[in-house]
Amino acid sequence: MRTTAVMLLLACLCAGSARAAGPTPVFETIALTNLKAGEIAALLAPHFRYAGALGAPAPAQRPSAQADVVPEGTQLITASHQSSRYLLVAGTPEAVGQLRGLLALLDVRPRPVRLTVHVYPAAADRGPSWQDIPETPGVEAAVRGLAPGELPRCPALPRGFEPHEIVVEALHPAPEFIPLPLFADWPQALLCAAAHINADGGITLAVGVGLLEPGGDPRAAVEQAWSMPAARTLRPGEALALALSRGDAGITVVIAPSAPGLR
Repeated sequence: MRTTAVMLLLACLCAGSARAAGPTPVFETIALTNLKAGEIAALLAPHFRYAGALGAPAPAQRPSAQADVVPEGTQLITASHQSSRYLLVAGTPEAVGQLRGLLALLDVRPRPVRLTVHVYPAAADRGPSWQDIPETPGVEAAVRGLAPGELPRCPALPRGFEPHEIVVEALHPAPEFIPLPLFADWPQALLCAAAHINADGGITLAVGVGLLEPGGDPRAAVEQAWSMPAARTLRPGEALALALSRGDAGITVVIAPSAPGLR
């Protein structure tokens, strides 16, 4: 009788532990038709990791900055090489199902995207709608989406200030590097951006900024920008704003993707 009671208690404890651990992750292979793994990687970084890098320390995850792109519960998105037409994904069954739908939106023939970048030599006034990007070395960084026609509030700049404008034509979802203008009291900044028009007309935009400190290593700035910690799916006319600050100095970068035929 005592043995039976002990076995029932152990069974209950094991069941409780299983419930506490959460749903068992599942694997699924998803075939691509129009894009290659390397192009998907640009849009889903830093969640995407090639199989050859899986033994390396995991990159810092920034769930707040990518919450509206990669489904919660995603544990892995990988491929054997950049040219692969197959992705291996893992996560909760719900996350894998949502990833299948996300990839169906992304996996369409690439179309040219124009990236219009406006750079303000001051940090934006960040309210509750801004989301922090943690683990950005040496700076405080945040991101938010902007509605059509909306501008960031930069109180340190005079009213009517005209930002520096850079226009880049991106022909595919692979990342583009864009050096930003030099400003006093702020290091050289490098923007990395990847954009793709989805099947529903939305534009997935992934961006990152690296800083080249005086006497610093350019490769470190490239790697920092390449991590592309912020991503959003935007509707036509919307833009993505990045605010970076360090002490009293800072910059605000607004990236507005557009394409011919989008209204």
